[in-house]
Amino acid sequence: MVPVCVEAFRLREMKLWRYGFVVALVLFPCSLQAQPASSFDEVGRFYVSSFAPEDYNARPQNWGIVQDERGFIYVGNSDGVLEYDGVSWRLIPISNRSIARSLAVDAQGRIYVGAIGELGELAPDSLGRMRYVSLVEHIPAEDRNFSDVWKTYALPEGVYFQSVDRLFRWQDGQMKVWRTQTRFHLSHVVRDTFYVHVWERGLYSMAQDTLRRAPGGATFAGQDIYALVPHGADAYLAITRSRGIFRCRSAGDVLRQNDGPGWGRQQRGTASGASLRGHEPGRLQPGVCRRGRSLHALSRYFQRVLVAALNASGAPGWMSRRPLQPR
Repeated sequence: MVPVCVEAFRLREMKLWRYGFVVALVLFPCSLQAQPASSFDEVGRFYVSSFAPEDYNARPQNWGIVQDERGFIYVGNSDGVLEYDGVSWRLIPISNRSIARSLAVDAQGRIYVGAIGELGELAPDSLGRMRYVSLVEHIPAEDRNFSDVWKTYALPEGVYFQSVDRLFRWQDGQMKVWRTQTRFHLSHVVRDTFYVHVWERGLYSMAQDTLRRAPGGATFAGQDIYALVPHGADAYLAITRSRGIFRCRSAGDVLRQNDGPGWGRQQRGTASGASLRGHEPGRLQPGVCRRGRSLHALSRYFQRVLVAALNASGAPGWMSRRPLQPR
């Protein structure tokens, strides 16, 4: 009889423990809800601040953004360069009052600006306030008639300013100029190597201070390249406007990675750019746009990656940035 009583007690104790566990699960969320909302509404969220044109007192279209070594933020705006010190905004106008199309910051923290028919840098005045300083006077007179500087890059060999008809490089107080008989499209940087797409010629790269056609670059003579991203140890991916994605190796071989039905069905779509996710090396985020909307138009090779419409190419701001999940 004793063992039976002990077993019955253990069984009853187990049932009570189970009931207590269930009650705890039911009541615990209630106790969470009873807490003040401010204790939990920020948990797990990124800290994001949004600024309307009324906040920074300038036009709504912005073209680029960089941050200096002090933590100040600089934004290329249609009214000039916006400076944000964490408390207030200040407008730094371009000398010819044009649009600040592109920005770059070098290893020393100096900020460079590409505008319309104008290029220069930001430097402190006698009071320590940043002002725009033009570098146009260092350009030969015959090359000063240029248009929008869509891309600006600060690399170890100098600062590149790329417009449609001229490519400039500022280094050690000297300005070097490259011209083209056609047009420069968009430029890119992969592993500190400068690339630029030349209309009807293909993809070119800077090698030994000379602009030369990149290995396999002739493949892109009749295509628009909107982004280049590193891929593996010695390759990069070329994201084209309408022909998909190509994998290019430094040896010169070019492999079309995205030639499946997923891209072909959406051929009217246009690629807006791509980037590599910093927290997951090797993960590619291509962006595709059609009629002002982002859409998924990739083959099964890229089904496993997250698709987002990303304006990495400096293309016009009407491209949507609303991400879509792969099918």
